[in-house]
Amino acid sequence: SREYKGGNGLFLAAIGIDHFAPIEEFKQRMDRLITAIKSSRKAPGYAEILIPGEVELRTEERRLKEGIEIPDRTWEEMARAAETLGLDIGAIA
Repeated sequence: SREYKGGNGLFLAAIGIDHFAPIEEFKQRMDRLITAIKSSRKAPGYAEILIPGEVELRTEERRLKEGIEIPDRTWEEMARAAETLGLDIGAIA
């Protein structure tokens, strides 16, 4: 018997929305749907309802404003690799 070792499944579908409805109408309907979802009753212990991509958008905005934190060990490895390649890592530090 084979033991399940985990994994990460993925499905991607690209749909031409304009084949089904005008883009502006679709956007308005999605805005209404998001408003309805976010105004739903929250589960106990949760402060808000998030929609797909919302956490990632907030992270991107924070990182654009504050920068991306890189652990010291990772930075040291990058600096060694840059030195090996003759690159000036100080230009981005």
